[in-house]
Amino acid sequence: MNKEKEYIDRINRVFDYIDLNIDKKINLDTLAEVACFSKYHFHRIFYSFTDESLYSYINRLRVERAAALLLTQKRTITSIAFSCGFNDSATFSRAFRKHFRISPSAWIKKKNSKIDQEYKINTAYIYSRDLIKESITKAAVIEEKTLQAMTVVYIRYTGSYARNNSLFHSLHKMLMDWGQERKLLNYPATKDVIIYHDPIGITDENRLRISVGITVSDDVLVSGEIGKLTIPNGRYIICRFELKNDEYGQAWTHVYRKIIPQRGLQPRDSYCFEMYPCDCYNKESKTTTVDICIPIKQL
Repeated sequence: MNKEKEYIDRINRVFDYIDLNIDKKINLDTLAEVACFSKYHFHRIFYSFTDESLYSYINRLRVERAAALLLTQKRTITSIAFSCGFNDSATFSRAFRKHFRISPSAWIKKKNSKIDQEYKINTAYIYSRDLIKESITKAAVIEEKTLQAMTVVYIRYTGSYARNNSLFHSLHKMLMDWGQERKLLNYPATKDVIIYHDPIGITDENRLRISVGITVSDDVLVSGEIGKLTIPNGRYIICRFELKNDEYGQAWTHVYRKIIPQRGLQPRDSYCFEMYPCDCYNKESKTTTVDICIPIKQL
């Protein structure tokens, strides 16, 4: 295996471990063991691949996840702080203010997001109510259902991806070539998925992470740029849309802003993702059929 790809494989394992354990104490020894690197060198290796220190990376994920929960869940600030791995509300408040330049309580009152702040980012995946097209709001087919756990092999990308169709196509092709070579593609049983790891409008656009993947059996082996994770079983809301290339962000916004609240639901802390049925692209209308899947629980 290409030695650089071996490093990517190990760093991806660390990313997945942190995502699954963000609410717990995470120590250097454990992460170094997950990555199979010496703990004395792991900090520098991690920084060389992420341009962030390990501490900064974990702390950023925690405050960004907390920021999203503060906007979507009716819980106390202390409760959310604990659920994101902070030991007390004072430590959380300091970290939150340092990152967003606003207190958690002010964030809640203002229903804030990074787009509302003085250092706003311009991401195509954030839309105002007025920009959501009527055709999108009418196109949804909605169901709430329990999904079984799914094992997914993936290629991960970090950076801006809004409306970058060539990026998604290239990542998907790389994965298809890998899967075809190993005879893992068995449509329609195989599902194409795109997992979104970070809250849009809160995480800096250049640090957003996505995983383009396919479902496989648990025993499939991966290495290098191909990673493996499990989407947990649980209750999901699944909204089907027929979308043009520039409408994905609006559809996601509509689900979060309208569909979930109107049903008395709130997002549950787990992976949210898109799932694509077979023959999802319509050449005549130039639209793609996509299921937006968000883990949910009662409000």
